[in-house]
Amino acid sequence: MSEIKGLMLLFSLLLFVVVIDLVRRKHLREKYSLIWLLVPIVLVVLSIWPGLLEQFSRMFGVYYPPSLGFIAGLMFLLIITLMLSVVVSHHSTRIIALIQEQASLENRIRKLESDKTSNQKPIKSEK
Repeated sequence: MSEIKGLMLLFSLLLFVVVIDLVRRKHLREKYSLIWLLVPIVLVVLSIWPGLLEQFSRMFGVYYPPSLGFIAGLMFLLIITLMLSVVVSHHSTRIIALIQEQASLENRIRKLESDKTSNQKPIKSEK
């Protein structure tokens, strides 16, 4: 086995273990881990069958196989970026709604407390 294949297999195994550990410690949610678990699987497949990238390159009309890998990696990163942008936008909208709801509830509490204090009559002490 060549050194680059060994490094790819080692990196793939390390990435797989890191993703599993992040999920286990609740630092990464399961739905995002599936995407990151796909990466080491693809790397293992490409390191075991190096001719696969060349076959895909010919199929897509790419003359230099590593450039196909680079393009695939770039597309993967763009998809991840888009997904995370959607998640951030959703969370941002949700945070705004929660802040507005909290402000409304605080306003209600203040109003109820002021109504309660204004409706109470002072207690006269009888001596």
